[in-house]
Amino acid sequence: IDSDGLKFNGDTAAANALSDYEEGTFTPSLDFGSGNTGMTLSTSGKYLKVGHLVTVWIYIYVTNKGTSTGQASVGGLPFAINNPAGVFSPLGDRGRINTGGEGVSAYVSSGAAFPLYHGGFDGAANSQVGEGNFQNTSEVDIVTSYFTNS
Repeated sequence: IDSDGLKFNGDTAAANALSDYEEGTFTPSLDFGSGNTGMTLSTSGKYLKVGHLVTVWIYIYVTNKGTSTGQASVGGLPFAINNPAGVFSPLGDRGRINTGGEGVSAYVSSGAAFPLYHGGFDGAANSQVGEGNFQNTSEVDIVTSYFTNS
């Protein structure tokens, strides 16, 4: 190991060195529009960061969705997202999220949060998930990876 980080297989290029590895926990959030008035939920989040690549595991259980309205977004991420092209990342079990049988996906692009969608996941034929799709006792399981500048 030198000042550039850990290098493998005799590689001497600083750009290829592993200079950052981190794992930990964080507290994810769920908002409708930009609010969560009256919402009660249980959450857990874990992350693994290798270089600029972050993988997160998120679980959200909504006990009471409250009175806020608007598009659902997940925030509280441990590092800001920097995926310039944007990526649709399918979610795991979407227990009690009413989307008419369509799968739910996170649109991971940039910033501190990502919105949820359902539908075609082709960038055009999908719809935003909002408070109307949630019930009290809805669950969201997410495993996704994204890039960060951190």
